[in-house]
Amino acid sequence: MIVAQAAPSPAPTPVPAASAAPATAEPGVTPIVASTPSAAIAARARLVFEQIRANAIDHSLFTSAMDAKLDARGLDAVSAEFRALGAIASFNQSRRISHGTASVYVFRIVCEHPPVLEEAIGFAADGKIDYLAFSPVGRPPAQPTAAPQR
Repeated sequence: MIVAQAAPSPAPTPVPAASAAPATAEPGVTPIVASTPSAAIAARARLVFEQIRANAIDHSLFTSAMDAKLDARGLDAVSAEFRALGAIASFNQSRRISHGTASVYVFRIVCEHPPVLEEAIGFAADGKIDYLAFSPVGRPPAQPTAAPQR
């Protein structure tokens, strides 16, 4: 679910960030590891998630174009969905997507209840949020149904 998004730009390309990668059993294969974000970026990403969850957004954190896309009714619905997830178990960066000089930071949010979410957040040159999207990583498996009676 995209909460709001400023004018679309060309699709960014995922780029593995420089990081110390763990050794692998296969020679020549290096696993992709997300770089550690600055504490400030991680804190801002979590703050925005918590604000949406509480339905109490600080609009000054967003660019004017992004803020104009925040719909009160849509935020009410998303807020209720986020509260239903329960307590946050973990909130970690999973990757950074770079396109030119712009970066979008992607955080994986695991809560008490499924689904696991990813938050993608990007910032304008002035430090304000100009991109924000949340999406489920996966749905819980469907419950098996009873076999048809013959």
